[in-house]
Amino acid sequence: MGHSPCYDGLVKSMKALSKFQSIYGVRTQVQQKMEQGTDYILKHRIYKHEHSEERLNDDMVKMFYPYPYRTNILEILGLLKQQNQLDDPRAKDAIGFIQSKRNRDYLFSAEKIFMQASWVPFDKIKKTGEWITNEVHLLEL
Repeated sequence: MGHSPCYDGLVKSMKALSKFQSIYGVRTQVQQKMEQGTDYILKHRIYKHEHSEERLNDDMVKMFYPYPYRTNILEILGLLKQQNQLDDPRAKDAIGFIQSKRNRDYLFSAEKIFMQASWVPFDKIKKTGEWITNEVHLLEL
């Protein structure tokens, strides 16, 4: 499965534009870009290739926090929540995928840590994690 740095860049750019709008108000040109980006993400059902069931990459579905240079399903769902797009039918599969990862107590575990040499991990891998669980609960799925 290939990795698309462009997809990561799109998500990071949209997060920046969303923050810009929260500070400075909605601007027509910025809103148009946000809508184009949201449409692109939803066409991919968040984590898949547009015309197949194949995942964009394996890390896309890994549970990790914080979000480094790579994006994942949680970060993208958070962005869609900010844009009031979580109820779009194309997000349903990704939401179900996240819900399937919860344990019997509705808690979640980190599955990967990026850049371990650069920072302190927020949660231990494969252990119930407060940070990763909080990220999922903030989505209000």
